[in-house]
Amino acid sequence: MAKIVNSTFVSLDGVVNHMEKWHFDYLSDQGDQLALAQLEEADALLMGRNTYQVYAGAWPSRDGAYADRLNAIPKYVASSTLRDRTWHGTQVLAGVGDKNDVLFEAGLHARLETSNVQTFDNGVVVLSFRKPS
Repeated sequence: MAKIVNSTFVSLDGVVNHMEKWHFDYLSDQGDQLALAQLEEADALLMGRNTYQVYAGAWPSRDGAYADRLNAIPKYVASSTLRDRTWHGTQVLAGVGDKNDVLFEAGLHARLETSNVQTFDNGVVVLSFRKPS
């Protein structure tokens, strides 16, 4: 069975936004090794459009083991509006108008093509993982 692993930077007081203002002070070799190990275990990435556009604008021009893996791995983007898929290995998941569609398509792709899916997202994609109340 496939698993979806979420890796999100969260401050102790619960802040997940504006990472550029706080998280760089807390990076370490140990954290970098953990991030690389998680990424190496993943067979694909799942992210929303906003996260994709930030990553696609930064990672293709970088080098090193983490960048090499991130650039090579298949990427699934949950978006009904993304048209620019220039980052290698990107596939846009259609039909994301309903939160349940994201999980269905991600689960379908995960079962068919991968065993581990990594997500760095903290928006609509991760919120869609919640069980309906």
